Amino acid sequence: INNIIENCKHSGVITDVDTFADIITLELGKYEVKEREAALIPYDERLNKGYKMFFVAKSVEGLSQNSLVYYRAVIDFFLQFIQKRIDKVTTDDIRYYMAVKKREKGTSQVTLDNERRVLNTFYSWLVNEDYVPKNPVAAIPCVKKEKTIKQPFSAIELELIRDACQTYRTDVERKRNLAIVESLLSTGCRASELCSIKINDIDFAKGECKILGKGSKE
Repeated sequence: INNIIENCKHSGVITDVDTFADIITLELGKYEVKEREAALIPYDERLNKGYKMFFVAKSVEGLSQNSLVYYRAVIDFFLQFIQKRIDKVTTDDIRYYMAVKKREKGTSQVTLDNERRVLNTFYSWLVNEDYVPKNPVAAIPCVKKEKTIKQPFSAIELELIRDACQTYRTDVERKRNLAIVESLLSTGCRASELCSIKINDIDFAKGECKILGKGSKE
């Protein structure tokens, strides 16, 4: 309690209910009967199978390789942080994890909600497949995000970007970089989509190419 009061005094935002709730969650989340201690997680063959089969199932459903890598990174980091078996994780564990990520790690609201969504997907699948009895993420609401209008590049900024392409030593590098920039500007495709284009995808006669986008949409 003293730590909570001191944190509030130093922050100067004791009237901020959300911040106060985060501080309480951070402090009390460290305790069950005693302060959390890192410990070896008891191995469970069935739960380990569930963990592995989740990624197999998502791969079969058509989740991209990049998404699978992201899902695995989020889930692995969370489980290493919590130091509990998958079936022993509680809603309070999720709250504590998110509070630490937000208050101590400075994680953005968008990233925090993405991680919440991944964990929710993971546990929803485990529940549906009878690996765990309950989804601890179900009670966690979506993280509110600021909605900002993204400003386009100005004409001057576009010329500065094009000029930067001319600073490379070889003519091949200059042409390549300018082609990358012009393609991104004129199509609005993602950088990863541009990188995945194959020569066979391009129709040089028509000046067109096919792109396999997010969600395996051409």
